[in-house]
Amino acid sequence: MPVKAIDYFLTFSDIAHLMRKPGRKVNAPLFIFFEYFLGLAFGVVGSVIYSYSDTTSKLLDFTMKIYLVGMLSILFGVLLVGFFHYKAMQRLRDFGNGIAAAIAGFFIGTILLLFLNAILPDSVPEFIYSYIFAMVLPLTGAVTGINLAILNKKDPQRGHN
Repeated sequence: MPVKAIDYFLTFSDIAHLMRKPGRKVNAPLFIFFEYFLGLAFGVVGSVIYSYSDTTSKLLDFTMKIYLVGMLSILFGVLLVGFFHYKAMQRLRDFGNGIAAAIAGFFIGTILLLFLNAILPDSVPEFIYSYIFAMVLPLTGAVTGINLAILNKKDPQRGHN
C-alpha cells in the first residue's frame, strides 16, 4: 500500500498528544518556533486579506487599519499555538495568565518599536524598518510574554515548574 504525503502531516493536536506521552518532556523550542512562524504568517496573511477587503478608506486610515489587523492577527497566531503549548504541558488553567503576559509583551514590543523609530530614524538601513521588522518586535514581545508566563508560574501538582 503506497504511503501518501498527507500521512506525514501532523496537526497541533497530534504534536500535543505526542508530547504528552509518559517519560517524554514537552519540546518547548518547537512550540516557540511555531509561535513565531504562525504569528508572523497570521500577521502577514491577515494584513493582505484585509487590504483587499477595505477599498473605501483614505490612505492614512487604510494603512493604520492594515497595521492594526496585522497586529491582532499576530496575537491570534501566537495565542493559538500557546493554547496547544499549555495543553501539552497540562497547564490550561494558567492560560489566562499567558494571554495577559502575551498582550503585555506585545505592547512592550510595540513601544520599543516606536522608541527605536523615534531615536534612530537615519542611523539604521532602510530594510530594517520594513513592514516585517515592524511585526517582528511586537511578535517577539508576545512570544516572550506567553513563554515567561509558563516559566514563572509554579505547577502546584508537581511542586516545580
